[in-house]
Amino acid sequence: MIERYTLPDMGRVWSDEHKYELWCQVEVLAMEAHAAAGRIPADAVEPVREAPAPTPQAVADIEAAGAWRHPQCNARVLAHAAAPG
Repeated sequence: MIERYTLPDMGRVWSDEHKYELWCQVEVLAMEAHAAAGRIPADAVEPVREAPAPTPQAVADIEAAGAWRHPQCNARVLAHAAAPG
């Protein structure tokens, strides 16, 4: 998007922050379905649901470190990596 022609609300829709928030929502929904099917423990979903979405800077740091190449790296891994503590 060309920033000077973009209204703030529309810019938010296409922002990296929003993209990571949506990825995290999809990940939670997938985990809920897996928990309902008995593929993962039901109590594994809540910590993931409560984790904050990663910031664009956190994602950039993880990508720069090469961690994104790990086979289990996904939006939730990024979210937990970006969480304080």
